[in-house]
Amino acid sequence: MTSFHAFAAPLMFLLLGSESDRVDVPPSPTPSMTLERCAVEVPEQAAKFQRLESEAQRLKAAYDKQPTPENEAAVLAAVDAMTEQLMARAPLEYQCEQLQRASQVEAAKRAVD
Repeated sequence: MTSFHAFAAPLMFLLLGSESDRVDVPPSPTPSMTLERCAVEVPEQAAKFQRLESEAQRLKAAYDKQPTPENEAAVLAAVDAMTEQLMARAPLEYQCEQLQRASQVEAAKRAVD
């Protein structure tokens, strides 16, 4: 675990809340979701999160060098952005996993027939 993760983990827990506080993810993919769309959007979302994480790490390093209220606020804002990105990404990944499973089931059914 990096020093950033050690710093951000408690904040992420506080921001995300407990398991019972979370909103349920839709049980099935939306009609507009396709495997092709998943192949594009999931990596895009992961890359966006990586950029946000890199920026948060940079801000945390600046805070470690100079712990000012402004630097602290910048770190907290970066963690908020990461949290929002994770919350936006989770339903997409879930829907894509469900779509992939359904596709595999259909392929298995066709193979048996």
